[in-house]
Amino acid sequence: MNWVEIFATEDLSEAEILKGLLESAGIPVLLKDEHSIRTLPGVAGSIRVWVPSELGDQAREEIKLSRNT
Repeated sequence: MNWVEIFATEDLSEAEILKGLLESAGIPVLLKDEHSIRTLPGVAGSIRVWVPSELGDQAREEIKLSRNT
């Protein structure tokens, strides 16, 4: 399965909220670089949200819809 990055944030809470949103829509999610943020507080970096490439457009639409409500 190929994965695609659809979002990046420095806010762990935002990444986890997006993960929950996408998973509730049936979209598998990987958070990359999450471990660094959790174990090294205060260290700058981005948490990247990845989904299967065939669900990338659907995931982006779910995020867009959630921000318009």
